[in-house]
Amino acid sequence: MKVGRLTITAGPPEGRELFPLADISVFEIGRAPGSHIRLSDESVSINHCRIFRRGEEYTLYALSEIKPTTLNGKDAKRAPIQHGDRIGIGAYELAFELLEPADAATPNPQLRRAAPNPPPGAPNDAAAAPPHGLSPARLVVLEGENRGTAFPLAERDKFTVGRAAGCDVRLPDAKVSREHCLIEQLEGQYIIIDLQSANGTIVNGERVRKTVLQNSDFLRLGFTLLKFEAAREA
Repeated sequence: MKVGRLTITAGPPEGRELFPLADISVFEIGRAPGSHIRLSDESVSINHCRIFRRGEEYTLYALSEIKPTTLNGKDAKRAPIQHGDRIGIGAYELAFELLEPADAATPNPQLRRAAPNPPPGAPNDAAAAPPHGLSPARLVVLEGENRGTAFPLAERDKFTVGRAAGCDVRLPDAKVSREHCLIEQLEGQYIIIDLQSANGTIVNGERVRKTVLQNSDFLRLGFTLLKFEAAREA
C-alpha cells in the first residue's frame, strides 16, 4: 500500500522538510507545539488544517476560519488530495506525493524549496534595475494563476494591485478586487494600503489597512500569495 508524503517547497525555513503520512489516520497541521506537522510561522493558525487518511485515500480539512488553506491555489474547506497536489498553509506551500513506503523518507530532488522560475513573458528584472548595482524591490507570485511571475516596483512611486487590466500589478484572481491595494514608495520604504477591498489585504497572516512592508513579507490577496523582496545588490 502506498503512503502519502508532504514536502515543504516554499515558505520560511523549517527544521524538517519531509513529512511521511503513515502509521496513523489523522494528521494535525498548525503552529501548536503538539501538531503532527508543526509550521511555526505566524501566518499559520494554531490549528490550521487536518489530513485524514483511509488506506491510500487522503482528505484535507481546513480548520481555521481566519487563515485560509488552499489546494492548487484555490480555497479548500474539504477536498481529496491527489499525487502532485500543492497545499497552501499560510506562507508555506507543501507538495503531496503518494509513494511506495520505502521511498517516503527519500527526498525528491525535483521538489525544490523555492519559488518556481518565472514563465516566458514575465517582467524582466534586469530591464527595470535601478542605478548603483541594485535590483529593484519586487513582488513575486508564489501561489496563484500567474505563479512564478515577478513584478518589479521601480520607475514610479505608486503601484496599483488588483484584477483590473489597468493595474500595475495585475492578478487574474476572482477574489481580488479590481483595485485591491496600493503600494507606495516613500523615503525608501514601501507602504501597502488596502483600497477597501472585498476580501482584505493580508500581510503575514494579519489583515491590514496600511503598513510598511519589510523584506520577505508575505501578502495574501484572495487566492494569490505574493512575497515582497526589498531592493538588493544585483
